[in-house]
Amino acid sequence: MEQKRMAYVRPIIILIAFLVIFSGAQPIYNPQDEWSKCDNNHQILREIRRDLNELTHLITQLQNKELGLVNNVAFYAILTSPVTDNYVIFNNVKTNEGAAYDKTSGIFTCQSSGTYVFSWTIASKQHHQTTADLLINDVSVGSTATYSRGSESDDLKGSSTGFVVYDLQVGDKVRVILNGTAIADFSTFLGWKLQHDTPSFYARASTNLTAPVSRDSGYKFQTVLTNNRLVYNPDNGVITIPETGIWALTISVEVNRGFDSLYVIGRSLSNPRIYVHSGEDTSSSLVVLTLSFGDKLHWYSSYKSTILSTRSSISGWLIGPSNARPTFMASSDSPTSSSPVNFTREYIDQTDSLLGSEFRASKSGVYLIFWNTIAKEMAVTTLLVNGKEAGRAVTRKSQNSYSDNGSNLAVLRLQKDDVITFETNTSSDYVSISSYFLF
Repeated sequence: MEQKRMAYVRPIIILIAFLVIFSGAQPIYNPQDEWSKCDNNHQILREIRRDLNELTHLITQLQNKELGLVNNVAFYAILTSPVTDNYVIFNNVKTNEGAAYDKTSGIFTCQSSGTYVFSWTIASKQHHQTTADLLINDVSVGSTATYSRGSESDDLKGSSTGFVVYDLQVGDKVRVILNGTAIADFSTFLGWKLQHDTPSFYARASTNLTAPVSRDSGYKFQTVLTNNRLVYNPDNGVITIPETGIWALTISVEVNRGFDSLYVIGRSLSNPRIYVHSGEDTSSSLVVLTLSFGDKLHWYSSYKSTILSTRSSISGWLIGPSNARPTFMASSDSPTSSSPVNFTREYIDQTDSLLGSEFRASKSGVYLIFWNTIAKEMAVTTLLVNGKEAGRAVTRKSQNSYSDNGSNLAVLRLQKDDVITFETNTSSDYVSISSYFLF
């Protein structure tokens, strides 16, 4: 008991000592100097305040971990060097709430039983396909493919993103393995724990899926791995909402034809479409929607494509009650070359946090951020927090007249009034973002 008490006391002493040193080091106020140094001092104070907040949060995390009170779990890590045909160790850790991800092994170890969402993005510049599997206890539960179609001499890149929702027990281990090569900076791994008893589902295609014969049914993803509260019916492909609130829905697919666009059909729904292409690439999207109890919805195709099995899946989960947390989804409705990207169409914005090209955090906490870019040329879209890079997504160059897409996600601890923007290095047909407050 004494050792546990000291484990809490030591970081508190460090925090107090830091505050004493800081307060004692303040210069005597001089009105003549203050005007010239005002902006610089504000920036220094902001950075010190951020450091103090992070230190205080770390102390709380350590206390909760010692007491077995780890409920808020989330991590986000980026690959910093290429990996070929091996387990992937994402060693640049941006977020590790709950301290369950190990950057030396690339393994997330479950410390608190419950339902988790995992996502991985793999970027490649090879002239052949790279596949990536999410393993839980060394069993594949999700897969993606990336094919940049570049030659050995060029620098074309492409990426793909996958999602898995899964019920874990304490001690379960989660990691990513490759067949091919992943490049640095664009390749990421992240996950977070859903709140207890959250309605959620995850289903994969076990055979190729033919297009629905009518708009009353959806693609029937047959292998259901998670279905808490019986949200998804594989017999007709319909998602039935058991609880009113804000929901997240994902899809990761490959199709058999040159081009298609997929979207969610339901009661008066408006949401961004996902554009997919044939040719050994996985295309993905995440949308957030306000839904009511009893709503029925499903994924539908514009051009009746057959969805290919093995790497195609859908998932979804309840985020929370309406108006309970910052949540937004928006897109640029027309081709854009502006940087930062100007989002001209809002689908949802619970706290009026989005204004043109900026999202401003309305409260401090951990946020999930998803972004997707559609372009004909290879496009790099960069996520910035207060002007500093926090993530990147790459869209491969299209091999025909159609556009292609590239996406990524980030889980970040933000402070109130932090500003999120996106920059792109070339003209893009369309950029969409979805984000919400985790905890």
